[in-house]
Amino acid sequence: MAKKAKSADKPKAPKLPKTIAGVKIPKDARKTANKALKAASSPAGRELIAAGLSMAVATAAARTRAARKTEEKVADTAGRAAAAGAHDMQALAETVGSIAASALEKLFAKKA
Repeated sequence: MAKKAKSADKPKAPKLPKTIAGVKIPKDARKTANKALKAASSPAGRELIAAGLSMAVATAAARTRAARKTEEKVADTAGRAAAAGAHDMQALAETVGSIAASALEKLFAKKA
């Protein structure tokens, strides 16, 4: 008798290998990951993953926008300080650092 074509066989569920890049993966972790892979191979699982990825991208974009705004504020503040006569930026940075250090000491000092 002729053998059945491999495409007619039931596709195997995806499995996590025992080692990745020479690092042995514990059996419990592999079992959990295999369950997640099995769930991700379904249409509902793919939809869930797509929603999670889009949320992650939106969060990263929001953080990037916030970081840019912060950088712009810092640059604007430094520019105004320079225009006001603080030409030595190193001295200004040291002053701000010492103020911050003293504030942190007051906040985290042990109370007797």
